[in-house]
Amino acid sequence: MTDLELALLMADEADAISEPAYRDPTIDLGVVDKPDGSQVTRVDVEIEERLRALLAEHRPDDAIVGEERGATGDGRRRWVIDPIDGTSGFIERRLDWGTLIALEIDGVAEVGVVSMPSIGRRWWGSVDGAWRTRTDGAPEPVRVSSERTSRWACQPAPSQLAPTFRDVVADRAAGLEQVPRTGWTTYPALMVGEGALDLAVYEGCHWDVAALDAVARATGARTERIEVAGRHLLAVSAD
Repeated sequence: MTDLELALLMADEADAISEPAYRDPTIDLGVVDKPDGSQVTRVDVEIEERLRALLAEHRPDDAIVGEERGATGDGRRRWVIDPIDGTSGFIERRLDWGTLIALEIDGVAEVGVVSMPSIGRRWWGSVDGAWRTRTDGAPEPVRVSSERTSRWACQPAPSQLAPTFRDVVADRAAGLEQVPRTGWTTYPALMVGEGALDLAVYEGCHWDVAALDAVARATGARTERIEVAGRHLLAVSAD
C-alpha cells in the first residue's frame, strides 16, 4: 500500500465514523471543553485513535502529530492528523467541517487528503498530482489555472492575524481584491488549486495547514509556510 493509498484509507475510516454521527441529530456527540477554550467531541477522539491504529498497523515506524493526542515518535516521516477540522461546525451540524490528513517527509508535506463528507467532496494530492471527487463521482484531476483572477482570501481576517504575519500577508496580497471571509476556513487554499483565487492565506496549528499545503502544492500552486511560536502561516499562490 502506497502512502497515498493509506491516507485515502484513513480518510474513508474517518468519514465512516464522523458522517453517521453528523447525520443523526439524536446521537450524543459527547462535547467537552478543552483547556484552551475550544471544544472537542468523542468523535474527534475516536477518529484520531482509529487513524493512529491504522498507522501502527501499516507504518509502525512513522511519527505522528494529532490535534487530540499530540506528538508521538520521531524520524523523517511524520503523519499530521486533524480528525475533525471545524469542530464547532460539526457540533452545530453545519457543512463547514472535515478531516485533514498529511504525511510530511523531512518537514515537507508530500501527501495530503482533505475530506468533507458533509458535502460529499474530497481533495487529495501527492507528487503525482492532485484530484478531487464530488458526491461519489469519478476522480477529477485538479491543476492550478494559468488565468488570473486578481482575488485573494485570508482566514482569519488580516487584522486578526498574529502581528508577526501581518506584513508578510500585506506583501503577498498587494494589488489583489480581497474576497469576504466565510466559514469555510479550509476551502480558500483549495480554491487556488481550482483556479478561483490567486492567493489564499491561512493561519492555524500544524494540523490545520499540513494537508492543505500538500494538496495545494500537488495542484501546481506555490505554497509557503512560516512557523512562529507554534502558529503556522500558510500562503498558497497561483504562481
